[in-house]
Amino acid sequence: MFETLLLLLFCALIALLGLAIVLWLIVTGRILTLDNLLLSLIGLTMGGIFGGLFAWSVRSGEFQAALNPKKPGPSDASGNPSAPKA
Repeated sequence: MFETLLLLLFCALIALLGLAIVLWLIVTGRILTLDNLLLSLIGLTMGGIFGGLFAWSVRSGEFQAALNPKKPGPSDASGNPSAPKA
């Protein structure tokens, strides 16, 4: 579950960075050149793809499951949790 949590946090970070690039271009007024228009398109694409992946995992419950891993259940006396009970 740690790998899943780490990957989802990485997706959220990349999505926020992509949107931050576009916001920075708008605030500084540099968005009106051709290079920066393409950079903003790339930033929005990255933000949309990685943000969509993160939103999908939040909606499906995968992110909540990664935050709260299941605790191992009680086992019987033999130490085998899947052993049938008599």
